[in-house]
Amino acid sequence: GTTVAGGNGQGSGSNQLNGPYSLCVSTINSYIYITDSGNNRVQRWSFGASYGVTMVGNGALIRNDSALVQGDMDIRLSINESNLFVSEMMENRIWRFQLI
Repeated sequence: GTTVAGGNGQGSGSNQLNGPYSLCVSTINSYIYITDSGNNRVQRWSFGASYGVTMVGNGALIRNDSALVQGDMDIRLSINESNLFVSEMMENRIWRFQLI
């Protein structure tokens, strides 16, 4: 197989992951959305990219709040891929984020 995200050791850098838990792949724009539970964030990676973009969490494009998502998270895209749904097991809630 080929590494498509992370692979640079455990950490919080844009090229690192810390407890990736769930992912979904966009069929429209070929992004990979990854829940990075150890960093309380959701990252978007392009195929072949050497780093990810934080979409939800600290320093995020959509919602910049490190306390927003915590722990194990699952992730799904809406059918038209205009919304990202994130479920938080520990907080018993599901978030909907409109994608940019």
